Amino acid sequence: MRKALSVVLAWWLCGFPCLDGRMAARTNGATQAPKKLTVPEQVLEIPSGTMVEVRLRDNSKLRGRLGTVSEKGFVLQELTGAGPQDRNLTFTDVKSVKVVKKRNPAATAAKIGLGVGAAAGVVFIVLAILFRDD
Repeated sequence: MRKALSVVLAWWLCGFPCLDGRMAARTNGATQAPKKLTVPEQVLEIPSGTMVEVRLRDNSKLRGRLGTVSEKGFVLQELTGAGPQDRNLTFTDVKSVKVVKKRNPAATAAKIGLGVGAAAGVVFIVLAILFRDD
C-alpha cells in the first residue's frame, strides 16, 4: 500500500506528465495548423535591425541584421571579420526567415535549478513516505 501511495504521489507531484497540453491538442480535432506565411510576409512582420537567420533555397544559412525591405527583396547586414557587409537578397532566393532569439544564461540556469529543486523535493517526499516509522 505504501509503495502504491508513494508512486501515485510522485506521479502527481511531477505534474501528470502524460496529461500535458500536447495530449489535449491531439485529442481535440477542432485545432488547425496556422497558415504558413510567405517569405515577404515573414520579412514584413520583423522590425528592421532585428537579428535573423535566413535559409536560402540551396539550404545554406545566413545570419545578420535585417536591413531595408523593398518590393523584390531585402538587405541582410552580415557581420564578417572585415566588419558589417550588406547583402542584397531577393524573395525568390529565400526559403524562410526566422528571428534569432537571444539566450539569457541566467534564465537558463534558473530553469535548471528549478527543475533540480523540484526533482529533489519529489525524491525527498517519496523517501519520507517509504521510511516513515509507524
